[in-house]
Amino acid sequence: MSEQLTDASADKITGAAGMLAGAAYGYTALNIEDSLLADAVGAGGVPLAVSATLFLAALILSLKAWFKSPVQSADPAVQSDAAQGGSAHPHLMAGALLLLLALYVWVLPFLGYLLSIGLLVASCAWLGGARQKRSLMLAALLAGPALWLIFDWALAIGLPMGVWPSLVK
Repeated sequence: MSEQLTDASADKITGAAGMLAGAAYGYTALNIEDSLLADAVGAGGVPLAVSATLFLAALILSLKAWFKSPVQSADPAVQSDAAQGGSAHPHLMAGALLLLLALYVWVLPFLGYLLSIGLLVASCAWLGGARQKRSLMLAALLAGPALWLIFDWALAIGLPMGVWPSLVK
């Protein structure tokens, strides 16, 4: 006997998994080593903010699922209108984005900020539906330097350089 998972049950499971992933992501972000020139925010500041946002969004999703009214519209037009505009598999999309964020935190100390953020932007854009190679490459090439200028130069927040400085010596 196979039962279909309801939207509320799927949201509860996704919310619990998201809170767990947010906590694990935050723990990993706390272990990013700061350079001697880092400011009070440090290299893990942005990943830590992402983990807090992920945790809070998952908590809100869980609370919404727990307190959702069980009454659903019987009108198929209302149900199809609610489904328009979203992904056919939103939980799979959320899981893929979590995987990308985890990979970003994992490769950040090795590849450095510029390359890691470029790969993250291109991967997220591809996952979101962008398929033109030229726009993906342009976004990946411009995102790193643009964000580096904002954080490192304008805000004076030191960002990880990766292994590249040791290879250039």
